[in-house]
Amino acid sequence: MTTDAAGSDGETEAGASSSGNEEESTGGSTDSGTTEGSTSGTTGGSTSDTGSNATSGSDSSGSTGVANDCPDSQILEGSFTIENPFDVDMLEGYTEVAGDLSIDAPGLASLDSLYCLERIGGHLTITGTDIEELGGLSALQEIGGSFELLGNNSLVDLMGLSSLMTVGGQVSPGEVRIVGNDLLVDLEGLGSLASINWSFDISGTNLLSLDGLGAITVGGEFRVDYNGLLVDVTGSGAVVPQAGAVYFHHNFMLPCDNAEATVALMQAAGFTGVALIDDNLDGCGA
Repeated sequence: MTTDAAGSDGETEAGASSSGNEEESTGGSTDSGTTEGSTSGTTGGSTSDTGSNATSGSDSSGSTGVANDCPDSQILEGSFTIENPFDVDMLEGYTEVAGDLSIDAPGLASLDSLYCLERIGGHLTITGTDIEELGGLSALQEIGGSFELLGNNSLVDLMGLSSLMTVGGQVSPGEVRIVGNDLLVDLEGLGSLASINWSFDISGTNLLSLDGLGAITVGGEFRVDYNGLLVDVTGSGAVVPQAGAVYFHHNFMLPCDNAEATVALMQAAGFTGVALIDDNLDGCGA
């Protein structure tokens, strides 16, 4: 695990935050609000901080992940990288990561300890894990930066993202990128996503359809490229790019009439931009 949390100072400060009563706080010895640098400098091999820092003011130490075990607000300042299961456990009970959250952990199979996480102030990147589902993110509603889901080739569905509503606009023009993830066949689970501040890119997947998407306002472009098994994109018919084009390119099983019907649905929903359909089934649209 690595972190650049604000105010961190190696293992000395990590130990200080786990003592609970050594922290300077207003209104009591337990800090149930913002935690700064509480996991800084650890190697991910110890989870002794989890009970005191992540669940301050609640009874959720060792909890089973029931939503009412979560504190009203427990914020990790700065950014955090998850590299192994111990790092996941260190975020148990936190409702917000103020900076970026990067999950780059080959072999990682679960995010269950993130069940309280409602907001990420920066970017969320999940790369190259062995996670089969994202149930640990079921409380996540907002990502302030971009969201990238890249090469998680055991992932079978996105149902764990059913609370996610907005991506981007807080710290940068946010984009959503879904690339690879070989076992995904549709996008069921993203039905609550309503706003992407900048672009939406789906490429290099084995998706069969784009079913699962709802009405999404996209600030920039919507791009669907190089999805070799994709045969139906009408599930994206309520996606409305505001200032960019729609691209259906190099999806070698996608009939052009399906792509054209989808653009018509988008136009009925308010899309007024350019749609580019190129090199799909039998080279159609070229």
